[in-house]
Amino acid sequence: MGFNFAFGKKQKIGKYIGAYVSDRVKEKQSYEKQLTRLEAQLKAKTIDQQVYERFRNLLEIKFVQTREEARKEIKNNFQKRFSPKPKIGGF
Repeated sequence: MGFNFAFGKKQKIGKYIGAYVSDRVKEKQSYEKQLTRLEAQLKAKTIDQQVYERFRNLLEIKFVQTREEARKEIKNNFQKRFSPKPKIGGF
């Protein structure tokens, strides 16, 4: 019975990790796509170099913030769901 419980926990952890990785891949692809659009606008001269650099910096900052928020969220979720429960009465 204990083995099944542990195995179930591992499956849940695996699902959380899989979802986390999937979300990070989607965010990275979105970031790269937006960066490619900016580069295309720079080459087409619809924006100048200064505007390109500012937007690129904004995209990078937003990407890093989103990644950090997601990391903190998953860390908190793991701690809430999978941390050992305190023993009552010292047994």
